Amino acid sequence: MNTWRIACVIVGITGMGICGFASSVLWQEMVDEVNRQLPVQNRCGEYWWYLDKSQRLLREHRRLFPSSRLRKRMWGTGLIGGMSILAAGIALFSRMEGWR
Repeated sequence: MNTWRIACVIVGITGMGICGFASSVLWQEMVDEVNRQLPVQNRCGEYWWYLDKSQRLLREHRRLFPSSRLRKRMWGTGLIGGMSILAAGIALFSRMEGWR
């Protein structure tokens, strides 16, 4: 395997890890913002996330904070992380023998 391919794979996996961590931190900030505004009985728990609970959090955040940029930042980090792991996969499985 060429050195550039190894470098691309390492950078892509590292980028995905960093973006995944950043997205998790932003998600937790969103949970904290929503929980501060909701009554105690309607608050979101911090653990055991599933699809309905995630959709409810996004719906409540959109309702309470319509102009917040937090959702865009979170989806942006997810998009960049997905693109970096895609680039790592392409670098890992491509057959570019003429690119030396």
